Amino acid sequence: MCSNRIMPIVDRNRCLGCGVCYAVCKMRVFTLRRGKAWVLNPDRCNSCGLCEKLCPTHAITLVKSRRIMPEKPPESIIVSRGRGLTLF
Repeated sequence: MCSNRIMPIVDRNRCLGCGVCYAVCKMRVFTLRRGKAWVLNPDRCNSCGLCEKLCPTHAITLVKSRRIMPEKPPESIIVSRGRGLTLF
């Protein structure tokens, strides 16, 4: 993991779930679940800023982060299989 990476943060209190971020992100950083945007692949973000610029409610902010951790959308189920975890 790189230090001081730029990654998007979604304020789900502002997010309408319109899907603009999902549609404009060519890196597939976002997913839509339960009517909201979630950052699923933050390590793929190339910091282009389109998601932040085009979000109609300004729910997305690009921030510097030392740790890149994906969010776990509410519909995800994590199953332990031996040493690894599988996300469904």
